[in-house]
Amino acid sequence: MKRQSLPQENYQLIPPNPLTCEYYGLILPNDDPEWKTIINQFIASETEAKIWSQWFKSEVPYVLDDLDDCINR
Repeated sequence: MKRQSLPQENYQLIPPNPLTCEYYGLILPNDDPEWKTIINQFIASETEAKIWSQWFKSEVPYVLDDLDDCINR
């Protein structure tokens, strides 16, 4: 829907609450300081900020609603 710039009000998320409350993270290989440095540099970069704004900023209210639902289950 978002990739095709379709109006959100024409669609409904079913179910309205998340099916599961699983959280995800990033796993780095042990003893690989070069990989850790690359990831940390990206996280601190302007590129990361642009990607966050472009891809995820509009999702914050949705994610917070899901988090609230998961915490209060």
